[in-house]
Amino acid sequence: MRLTRLGLGALAVTGGMVFTACGGDGQQADPAGGEGSDVSVVATTTMIGDVAQRVVSCVDPEAEVKTLMPPGADPHEFAASSKEATELVKADLVLSTGFGLEGGLTDVLENARQDGANVVELAPGVDPIEFGGHDDHDDHGHDDHDDHGHDDHDDHGHDDHDDHGHDDHDDHGHDDHDDHGHDDHDDHGHDDHGHDDHGHDDHAGHNHGTHDPHFWLDVSRMAKAAQLMGDKLSEASGDDAYATCGTTVHDELMDTHEEVSKKLEAVPEDKRVLVTDHDAFGYFAEAYDYEVAGVVIPGGSTEAEPSAREVADLVQTIEDAGVHAIFANTASKAPVIEAVRKEVGGDLEVVSLHVGSVGEPGSATGTYEGMMLDNAELISKTLG
Repeated sequence: MRLTRLGLGALAVTGGMVFTACGGDGQQADPAGGEGSDVSVVATTTMIGDVAQRVVSCVDPEAEVKTLMPPGADPHEFAASSKEATELVKADLVLSTGFGLEGGLTDVLENARQDGANVVELAPGVDPIEFGGHDDHDDHGHDDHDDHGHDDHDDHGHDDHDDHGHDDHDDHGHDDHDDHGHDDHDDHGHDDHGHDDHGHDDHAGHNHGTHDPHFWLDVSRMAKAAQLMGDKLSEASGDDAYATCGTTVHDELMDTHEEVSKKLEAVPEDKRVLVTDHDAFGYFAEAYDYEVAGVVIPGGSTEAEPSAREVADLVQTIEDAGVHAIFANTASKAPVIEAVRKEVGGDLEVVSLHVGSVGEPGSATGTYEGMMLDNAELISKTLG
């Protein structure tokens, strides 16, 4: 089966319709020995788009993944035009995060799914955690990633991922993850860190639901997503080369995971405490042995607003923990972050990280790997 690539003309910038191509590195000339089947792919976020580009380019160096959001866009706020929404249906595969991350695209993605689009949500397939649920998963320890190796990919078989197809995502797979032991985190509060008096429970997940969608901040989970992308591309195209290339990109990202881990391990254990602009670092904290002491904006979205009490409680937490930095999303424009900084005073600084988007094309953070390595470097220098 050979599919027709979605032409550039169909995704051109016209009448407010903006589709950008994420350039990926590590492009190879069909090492999997496949036929280089053409397959049209649209990704929602720049992180997904960059990794998907690497998988696709491994099979066909000339193919391009179309990424809906431009660099710097906030996934929580981005909204698609009606023309962009129409183009989603034309793609062979639409890759999204899931669990409500793309808040402004919820209706667009659902409508596209109902119109027959093959929409795949990645977060449910990468061992998701719940908000506030930074439990220790044995398969995500720094030394325990053998189960992600390409020799043992039975769990990436096509049949195993049927539940991530567009037909079964109305409930976002919540029932499928009971075995992760997060039943006690339904309130999404920060009880794990001793800050339950912050009142963040009222804003839990901010329409994300119970599961945390920010999986890409754990590179090992993005590696697993790369394998899932390859599997789904193979299903859509009938070309097994995509699954093989998904394994290749998975293994390359696991190398990046180790690099990120080494940078972050340079920070003394008693200083591995984060205060962030919103609740996005659960996966990061679990994967790299850090603690999230508090968040400026309650819930898992940048769109929420903290109450006066929550701000006051956060200021107290920062002072008590001796934290001297707030890590904020480069896309965040929340004035409350600056208000908290002024309230605390002293040497408290706001450090910008690439959380919801890669950087500009050609920059050090213009790829997913570059973004994560740069984040690790900034955190290490700030806290070390």
